[in-house]
Amino acid sequence: WAGLDLSSTQDLTALILSFPEDDGAVLPFFWVPKDRLEEREHTDRVPYATWHRQGLIEAPGGRAIDKLAVIQKLAELASMYEIVGIAYDRWRLEDLQKLLADEGVDVPLTGWGQGFKDMGPAVDLLETAILNHQLQHPNHPVLTWNLANAVVEMDPAGARKISKNRSREKVDGLVALVMAMGLHGREPKARELEFSGPLVLTA
Repeated sequence: WAGLDLSSTQDLTALILSFPEDDGAVLPFFWVPKDRLEEREHTDRVPYATWHRQGLIEAPGGRAIDKLAVIQKLAELASMYEIVGIAYDRWRLEDLQKLLADEGVDVPLTGWGQGFKDMGPAVDLLETAILNHQLQHPNHPVLTWNLANAVVEMDPAGARKISKNRSREKVDGLVALVMAMGLHGREPKARELEFSGPLVLTA
């Protein structure tokens, strides 16, 4: 299961793979435009260049995010893993679908709302997984930074979402993780049948 938070131009892009049946393992990927790497490290006081040198962030050339690089990574991961679904901002879904079609990449996209309706249950799933020790954080410093930046908004009904506007810094990795877990949470659970009692067969 995956969640993709794709920047429109210059911001951090995050792709998170979630493996709920594999003890809640999480595999994160991040991108930033290379031409602003040093500048943003200086102005934002965030070690983007260091993370890039350590292989923790991919930084294709240019001043805007290279969406083709992200699509190529999706294609690579789809050949390695059985990706059941990728949650993506529904308001920009058609644009991404066109890019994927142009590159001949076939992956299962699902539009995901960014409001309380879709994000509320997904945030609850993340919190439950954390409390029950069902999430394996890979000690990825960029994801850790995103988690530390998070601010949560709540609507009058008690539903919650990660607020990009109120958060101190980037939270894209957390948003992608929440979407991935929310998408898995929508999957119908397999029914378990009990056959331990008497069984009567009739013609």
